[in-house]
Amino acid sequence: MIFTLDLSAMPEDYGDAVVSLEAAKAHLRVLEDDEDDLIAALRDAAVQMVENYTGLVLQPREGAAAMVWRAEGLPIGGGPVSMGCRPVREVLSVTYLDFAGAEQTVDVDTLRIVDQGSIAAPPGANWPAGVAGGVVVTFAAGLDDVPPALVTAVKMFLATLYAQRETIVLRGAGGQVTAGFKMLCHPYRRLRV
Repeated sequence: MIFTLDLSAMPEDYGDAVVSLEAAKAHLRVLEDDEDDLIAALRDAAVQMVENYTGLVLQPREGAAAMVWRAEGLPIGGGPVSMGCRPVREVLSVTYLDFAGAEQTVDVDTLRIVDQGSIAAPPGANWPAGVAGGVVVTFAAGLDDVPPALVTAVKMFLATLYAQRETIVLRGAGGQVTAGFKMLCHPYRRLRV
């Protein structure tokens, strides 16, 4: 099934909740304040890189910052539908268009969260019949506590971005940072077998 997870702006102070500006500057050994905006932007990019690589949402995204998943259909049966990130904390709404073009709503209280990042119909039930398209799932996601390895991966990638403000080298010394980043993040990736 083809789906999209809406790209949305990082909520205010989201990156700071993962690695504070002070911690980022300490890691970079920066004492002055004249590059604070640059460091904060690079830190936020590093947070997004860790999230993209692991599929984890590092901080709670709820309310106006909730995640939005879109697709043109749902699977036949009641099997799980991957939301594209994890952990899903709560399904807030599910809507779709029926064949008459009218918006329909799924009772979210009947849905279950499975495998931290998928939702499914109740046991023995199916997804609604008559879905013509326009499926939109709004859900809360995110970790309560960021594992230290992922905080370190954010700092490591931040340092790479800060030191190499042009193209990142993938061989030699630059490649070691990439390998370290992958080693720190790898245990948190979801692998399909």
